[in-house]
Amino acid sequence: MLAVCRALSRVALTPRTVAASAAAFASAAPVTESTIRATLETALAPSVLEVEDLSGGCGSMFRVRVVSAKFDGLSLLKQHRLVNELLASQIKSLHGLHLQTSAK
Repeated sequence: MLAVCRALSRVALTPRTVAASAAAFASAAPVTESTIRATLETALAPSVLEVEDLSGGCGSMFRVRVVSAKFDGLSLLKQHRLVNELLASQIKSLHGLHLQTSAK
């Protein structure tokens, strides 16, 4: 325990590092059902889009079901990759994302 306390006391908490951490945290927009929905509606024009927050409202895990003609001819893996690319900036702050995709 003493070794851990000594190691923590050597961490340099300067105004610069604290400001940089605060700026990075503030610039990360919270992920919500509506931000995910807006991103996917714009890019995929889905016939079915269901977004559910599975984390109890804290926005760390979502279930997303997308049916879109833009998936036509794509394997399931490519469909999921496409959704992951579209949500890349939002996925960074998520704990989990459960995807269900199809063309029909």
